[in-house]
Amino acid sequence: MSFDPLHSAQVAHGKFHLHPWEGQVLVDWAVSMVQHGFDQHEMVQLSEMEGKSRELIHEAFLAAAEVAGINLPFTDKGAISTYLLDLRDRVLSNEIDAEAAFAQVRPLAYDTEGVQLTGLSELDEDLNLVDSGELPWHHADLTSDNRDVLIRRFFRRMRVIGRRTVPAGSGSGRSRYYVDNEFSRYIEIMVIIYIGLLTVIYVLSLIASFL
Repeated sequence: MSFDPLHSAQVAHGKFHLHPWEGQVLVDWAVSMVQHGFDQHEMVQLSEMEGKSRELIHEAFLAAAEVAGINLPFTDKGAISTYLLDLRDRVLSNEIDAEAAFAQVRPLAYDTEGVQLTGLSELDEDLNLVDSGELPWHHADLTSDNRDVLIRRFFRRMRVIGRRTVPAGSGSGRSRYYVDNEFSRYIEIMVIIYIGLLTVIYVLSLIASFL
């Protein structure tokens, strides 16, 4: 596969935003770009910024991308999505260890504001349960011996969704549940139907009282 500067920039930018402590990835990206012949002053300068603050590295990254003619059209969430899909492809093509890749995405299981991954919260919870010597809640077939198989299955089925999920207390104390937009609409419809039935019953009772 030929080298794609835009894709590589988006992937690096996504990893940078996914991990608040991550800054070196943009420096590593610049090193790779220099090796591919992008020797502009700003790019070389970025490649030598190891150990600098995230803010300075990010500013230098944006400047280096601009002088290299790389247009970054995505927001931070868009960049994260690009990185996650690239990570999925690398896992499925055996370019990266599945569990190491899963460690990269686990923080999103606790982020209710940004990018969401289908099945992440459930698998994260079950892995924690198995690690604690308890039975899994969502994946009955998960054991400490086959965790790699189920993590790969997660990446194979993984979809990036942009909507926010909202925690909803289950009262069980054991698992975490989320209500998505579709379920919220279902609840709203059921409430409307219930109110409508109460109204019909009330009207019928009034009519019956006059008979």
